[in-house]
Amino acid sequence: MGANTRNPRSATASAAGARRQADTTRSLLLCGMSTGPAQLLLSLTQQSWGDPTPVMNPFVAAGPGWVRALVLSACGALAIGGAVGLARALRGRASARSTSVSVAVYGVCVLLSGVWVIDPMSVPLPGATEAATPMADAAVRTALGWAAPIALTRAVLGGSGWMRSTGRGGLVLYSWASALVAVVGGVLALAVPTLAGAVAWTVAVVLWAWLSTLCALVLRDLVPGRHPIPVPPPRRRP
Repeated sequence: MGANTRNPRSATASAAGARRQADTTRSLLLCGMSTGPAQLLLSLTQQSWGDPTPVMNPFVAAGPGWVRALVLSACGALAIGGAVGLARALRGRASARSTSVSVAVYGVCVLLSGVWVIDPMSVPLPGATEAATPMADAAVRTALGWAAPIALTRAVLGGSGWMRSTGRGGLVLYSWASALVAVVGGVLALAVPTLAGAVAWTVAVVLWAWLSTLCALVLRDLVPGRHPIPVPPPRRRP
């Protein structure tokens, strides 16, 4: 008998399972790539929905509009899916956990900003004033509006570790520059509130572009392309 006694059916099933796992990871990374463009498209088209209020913080939902809330919730889910894809693809590699967890926290903040809709006409809690509910709503949205870019900036710093481990010095500098823009933008927004809207938009575009770039790189480097299931070679005759 030949030395190779492996079951051909088992090998084929194992290859098919690996391909399905790679396809799932690829789909999740595509979700991460589309997070920024989806939020950008939402923010730019808000005016067409009849809302005259300018978007001051494009990271999170602003106001109780259910259409915005629904779309922002979907964007948060896309970011969380991208985080899962990064965790699967970067498993065991440099800064894998910090990067994926930070992107997941960002996605949770975006999702919560969409689902956090408080009805001002609802019955307030005993002892609460009429303004308590709107104030709580604004406080939660403000907290999420700051937590989202902070989490994504942390992901930038973590992702630069993986880029450095793969010898991409230019992209490491790009990551550091993106993080610097976010930090300087946060300080500037606190120091000059009149510029907060423009700063938030600048930081959002920079961080969204970085997230799409990271997911695209991981998708290209670490997720194999679709290949037909290999057919086991014929057994040699004894």
